[in-house]
Amino acid sequence: MSSSVLKTIFMVILFSSSSLILPFIQVVVADRDLPIDRYTVHVINNLPSNQFLLKIHCASGDDDLGFHNLTVNQDFNWSFRVNIRGTTLFFCHFWWQNKDKAFEVFNNYIATKTCRTNCYWLVREDGFYFTDDIDKIPPQKVEFW
Repeated sequence: MSSSVLKTIFMVILFSSSSLILPFIQVVVADRDLPIDRYTVHVINNLPSNQFLLKIHCASGDDDLGFHNLTVNQDFNWSFRVNIRGTTLFFCHFWWQNKDKAFEVFNNYIATKTCRTNCYWLVREDGFYFTDDIDKIPPQKVEFW
């Protein structure tokens, strides 16, 4: 047999064995610098005190977190790990008074560029603010109603 045929047979055996594929996948994941930490997304009602509650509905493709009515300064949060493909995505829909808005509160870009392990979304009268360290970094406005 020629050396190219032997190389092909070796590669087929190598990649058809599940015990050998897992380390290969781990190397690929490590090369992409996908976060392996647990993330927590916080949605905090920073709206003025009045009779209107903030209503939210958050979900991903796999998890429906349900509808929640948040009082002033209430924090609704959930924790998760990103999937191996780096495609984890959560969105929330927000309602307050006659306003409503829906957008992604967590995705791969947020995970790799703006969020360490905690992602804080503060809902205010003029829009939506984000920070990854609520005690040290002032939230920045990133979405309008």
